[in-house]
Amino acid sequence: MRLDGPEVELFIVGSRAFYAIAKERREWRTQALLRLKAPIYHGDDVSEMLDNKQCKWLIMALGVGISLDGDVPLGRPCYNRLFIVTDDTSHGVAIRGQIISFLHAYMRPILDYGMVFVPQLALRADLSPAEFDELVMQPSTRRHEQVPGMASLEVTLASLP
Repeated sequence: MRLDGPEVELFIVGSRAFYAIAKERREWRTQALLRLKAPIYHGDDVSEMLDNKQCKWLIMALGVGISLDGDVPLGRPCYNRLFIVTDDTSHGVAIRGQIISFLHAYMRPILDYGMVFVPQLALRADLSPAEFDELVMQPSTRRHEQVPGMASLEVTLASLP
């Protein structure tokens, strides 16, 4: 089922416990979930990501193509915001970094348009469902920060002395 409307969101969840809570607490009309179960590549070769089935799921979920040179328009994604939700373990931090690396390498406009968010606070693996709901799922109470795209980084770097 395709979600529709100006507030549609995709939560990319890297923890089994967080996925179970998010599945129970999400607003199914506007919030979709994608569970990533493991790191999406090993080592330093970012090109390995294109062969990974979880990256293929992410590409299909977003409904856009990939750009090998960073200049090709990707089309309009199916979601207006992407939330990368992982816990504060080394495994969760690695998955978050790999997702951002993948988006930067192959879907940079999604970052440049300011569509990707991560929680402001490190999420403890033992969060209660109520805490998770408040910090992550509820639009009125959640605290996320935008992952900067290249355009905002270039502006920031240009303003340095």
